[in-house]
Amino acid sequence: MVVAVVALVAALGGGAYAASRIGTDDIADQAVTNKKIEKRTIKNARIAKDAIKGSSIDESSLGAVPDAELAQAVAGRVPFSLRVEPNVSTPIAQNGAITISAFCSVNVGGEDAVAIVATTSQPGAVMEGRDNHRGNNGNFLEPTTPGPESELLLNSAATGTTNVRNDVDEGFVLGPDGHGFRIAGDATMLGLNYLGSPCLAAGTLEQIDF
Repeated sequence: MVVAVVALVAALGGGAYAASRIGTDDIADQAVTNKKIEKRTIKNARIAKDAIKGSSIDESSLGAVPDAELAQAVAGRVPFSLRVEPNVSTPIAQNGAITISAFCSVNVGGEDAVAIVATTSQPGAVMEGRDNHRGNNGNFLEPTTPGPESELLLNSAATGTTNVRNDVDEGFVLGPDGHGFRIAGDATMLGLNYLGSPCLAAGTLEQIDF
């Protein structure tokens, strides 16, 4: 009878005894496998710093970090802010066959002017802005089209006059390869004879990609 009671006590209290007596040194390396660990029982405080590497994480389960969301929001947008020298075409951006540039002219026919100009390296592009090449009646923007006939936006004033404004025109240019740009004139600044520069241009281009 005494033996039976001792056996019963050992059976009921053996787990508590083992928990209080078995230490880390008593467990063989790699002995505790994944199946032996209850789900959702390991807390952050039990994980060593930098213990979980990127290769162990399912990236698709993670949301976008703030900077990544910002990068996605501005993808395809090209902000620019330029001081443009006289008689120099300053490239702003290129997308496929299309290049957008700023051009400054001083004292031409008694006027100063700053323009946002589109050019194409492939024949058969279309555009609309201050100048229109819509493709109707064979009217396309060509590699040979002169700059004064391919203006998206323009600001001009009497030579030496300070004049800073936006352009009410909105424009786009699209190449035959399906790539181009759109520009909003009401959000584009064109300046003459201000801040010590003959010409200023600032705004944002939006890429078009078909």
